[in-house]
Amino acid sequence: MLAVHRSLLALRRAHPDLVDSDLTAVEVDWDDADRWLVVHRGALRVVVNLAAEPREIDLDRPADEVLFATAELPGVDGSTVTMPPESAAVLSTR
Repeated sequence: MLAVHRSLLALRRAHPDLVDSDLTAVEVDWDDADRWLVVHRGALRVVVNLAAEPREIDLDRPADEVLFATAELPGVDGSTVTMPPESAAVLSTR
C-alpha cells in the first residue's frame, strides 16, 4: 500500500493537472448501469470501473499512456479503454 501512495504522490508532482485547484475545469462522465466513471483533469483521465466485469469505456480523446493502474494494465485502443474489473487507472491523452 505504501508503494501505491508513493506512486500517486509522484504522479501529482509530475502532472500539475492533478492538483489544479480550479474545480470548474474538472469534468466527470459516468454510467450508473455499467458502473464506471471518468474524471477529466486537463490532459489526464482518471478512469474507474466499479463493476465485477471488464468494461470498454470511450474517452473524449485518444489515450497516450497509462500512468498508473490499480490492477493489470487496461487495454488502450485510441479513445477506447478496456478496464479490468474493479480497477482504476490514470491515463494521459492527446
